[in-house]
Amino acid sequence: RRVHGISKLGSGQQPQCLAAARGLIVLLKHLLHEGNLNDPAVGGLGSFPPSLMVIWFLETEVHRNFPIELQGSYAVLLTRFFAYYGETFDAKFFGIDLVGKEMFSKASSTVLMIRNPLDRSLNAASACTRYFSEVQPLFLRYNR
Repeated sequence: RRVHGISKLGSGQQPQCLAAARGLIVLLKHLLHEGNLNDPAVGGLGSFPPSLMVIWFLETEVHRNFPIELQGSYAVLLTRFFAYYGETFDAKFFGIDLVGKEMFSKASSTVLMIRNPLDRSLNAASACTRYFSEVQPLFLRYNR
């Protein structure tokens, strides 16, 4: 069913991997807080971008590539999330567009680009100036 142009899944229709979104988001926000990387006023990631990153990861990587029995494991999902954003996803040359369900090419930059689903002309992660210098290395450390 569609509500204001957005596909709405009823309970029970949600892919199993998306059921883990809330828990992963809470864990990720806690880890960013512990690393003092959660405040966008000082170049941190904030609250909205990590949520979008988790949803993107679950929809594009987990739902498509993980066996169903692993899609509910927080340990597996969190470890793979760190591997994806720490090593696999090339944020210097690509951005994320959840609404368009695609990665898009961008000019090489040190700015993480996540199109804001509410206004796709805006970068939801524009305040995160410490992504490449501190956030991505943190993900790499947690992945090891």
